[in-house]
Amino acid sequence: MKTLVAVACATVLFLTACASLESNAYKIIGATAVSVDAAMNGWGDYVRAGKANSDEQNRVRSAYEQYQLAMKGTQSAINAYRERGDKSILEIQLDILDATKNTLIELIMYERAK
Repeated sequence: MKTLVAVACATVLFLTACASLESNAYKIIGATAVSVDAAMNGWGDYVRAGKANSDEQNRVRSAYEQYQLAMKGTQSAINAYRERGDKSILEIQLDILDATKNTLIELIMYERAK
Protein backbone atom coordinates (compact mmCIF):
# COMPACT_ATOMS: atom_id res chain seq x y z
CA MET A 1 0.00 0.00 0.00
CA LYS A 2 2.83 2.40 0.86
CA THR A 3 4.42 1.69 -2.52
CA LEU A 4 1.18 2.46 -4.32
CA VAL A 5 0.80 5.74 -2.45
CA ALA A 6 4.42 6.65 -3.21
CA VAL A 7 3.96 5.89 -6.90
CA ALA A 8 0.73 7.93 -6.98
CA CYS A 9 2.45 10.87 -5.28
CA ALA A 10 5.43 10.68 -7.62
CA THR A 11 3.10 10.60 -10.63
CA VAL A 12 1.19 13.65 -9.41
CA LEU A 13 4.42 15.55 -8.75
CA PHE A 14 5.78 14.63 -12.18
CA LEU A 15 2.61 15.72 -13.96
CA THR A 16 2.48 18.95 -11.96
CA ALA A 17 6.10 19.71 -12.76
CA CYS A 18 5.50 18.99 -16.44
CA ALA A 19 2.47 21.22 -16.53
CA SER A 20 4.35 23.98 -14.75
CA LEU A 21 7.31 23.97 -17.13
CA GLU A 22 5.04 23.81 -20.16
CA SER A 23 2.81 26.53 -18.74
CA ASN A 24 5.83 28.72 -18.00
CA ALA A 25 7.15 28.12 -21.51
CA TYR A 26 3.89 29.37 -23.00
CA LYS A 27 3.97 32.42 -20.73
CA ILE A 28 7.52 33.17 -21.86
CA ILE A 29 6.49 32.76 -25.50
CA GLY A 30 3.58 35.14 -24.99
CA ALA A 31 5.66 37.81 -23.26
CA THR A 32 8.38 37.47 -25.88
CA ALA A 33 5.90 37.83 -28.74
CA VAL A 34 4.39 40.97 -27.18
CA SER A 35 7.85 42.54 -26.75
CA VAL A 36 8.91 41.73 -30.30
CA ASP A 37 5.60 42.89 -31.78
CA ALA A 38 5.94 46.24 -30.01
CA ALA A 39 9.53 46.65 -31.20
CA MET A 40 8.65 45.68 -34.76
CA ASN A 41 5.67 48.07 -34.81
CA GLY A 42 7.99 50.88 -33.76
CA TRP A 43 10.51 49.78 -36.37
CA GLY A 44 7.79 49.77 -39.03
CA ASP A 45 6.89 53.35 -38.15
CA TYR A 46 10.57 54.30 -38.40
CA VAL A 47 10.89 52.64 -41.82
CA ARG A 48 7.65 54.21 -43.13
CA ALA A 49 8.95 57.60 -42.03
CA GLY A 50 11.88 57.03 -44.41
CA LYS A 51 14.49 57.03 -41.65
CA ALA A 52 15.95 53.55 -42.21
CA ASN A 53 18.25 52.75 -45.10
CA SER A 54 18.24 49.40 -46.89
CA ASP A 55 21.24 48.02 -44.95
CA GLU A 56 19.51 48.76 -41.64
CA GLN A 57 16.30 47.19 -42.88
CA ASN A 58 18.19 44.08 -44.01
CA ARG A 59 19.92 43.72 -40.63
CA VAL A 60 16.62 43.98 -38.76
CA ARG A 61 14.92 41.61 -41.21
CA SER A 62 17.70 39.06 -40.70
CA ALA A 63 17.46 39.35 -36.90
CA TYR A 64 13.67 38.97 -37.11
CA GLU A 65 14.04 35.83 -39.22
CA GLN A 66 16.39 34.39 -36.58
CA TYR A 67 13.80 35.21 -33.92
CA GLN A 68 11.08 33.47 -35.96
CA LEU A 69 13.25 30.36 -36.27
CA ALA A 70 13.83 30.38 -32.52
CA MET A 71 10.08 30.70 -31.91
CA LYS A 72 9.39 27.70 -34.17
CA GLY A 73 12.15 25.78 -32.41
CA THR A 74 10.60 26.59 -29.04
CA GLN A 75 7.23 25.26 -30.18
CA SER A 76 8.94 22.06 -31.32
CA ALA A 77 10.79 21.82 -28.01
CA ILE A 78 7.51 22.10 -26.10
CA ASN A 79 6.06 19.28 -28.18
CA ALA A 80 9.17 17.17 -27.59
CA TYR A 81 9.00 17.89 -23.87
CA ARG A 82 5.35 16.87 -23.81
CA GLU A 83 6.13 13.61 -25.65
CA ARG A 84 9.42 12.62 -24.00
CA GLY A 85 9.66 14.69 -20.84
CA ASP A 86 13.17 15.97 -21.61
CA LYS A 87 13.23 19.42 -20.06
CA SER A 88 16.84 20.26 -20.95
CA ILE A 89 16.01 20.77 -24.64
CA LEU A 90 13.11 23.06 -23.78
CA GLU A 91 15.19 25.06 -21.32
CA ILE A 92 17.97 25.52 -23.89
CA GLN A 93 15.48 26.52 -26.57
CA LEU A 94 13.88 29.08 -24.25
CA ASP A 95 17.35 30.57 -23.71
CA ILE A 96 17.85 30.73 -27.48
CA LEU A 97 14.47 32.42 -27.91
CA ASP A 98 15.37 34.98 -25.26
CA ALA A 99 18.74 35.67 -26.89
CA THR A 100 17.24 36.18 -30.35
CA LYS A 101 14.56 38.46 -28.90
CA ASN A 102 17.20 40.53 -27.11
CA THR A 103 19.38 40.73 -30.21
CA LEU A 104 16.47 41.92 -32.32
CA ILE A 105 15.26 44.54 -29.86
CA GLU A 106 18.77 45.82 -29.17
CA LEU A 107 19.44 46.08 -32.92
CA ILE A 108 16.24 48.08 -33.43
CA MET A 109 17.16 50.39 -30.58
CA TYR A 110 20.69 50.81 -31.96
CA GLU A 111 19.50 51.54 -35.49
CA ARG A 112 16.96 54.09 -34.29
CA ALA A 113 19.51 55.82 -32.04
CA LYS A 114 21.96 56.52 -34.89
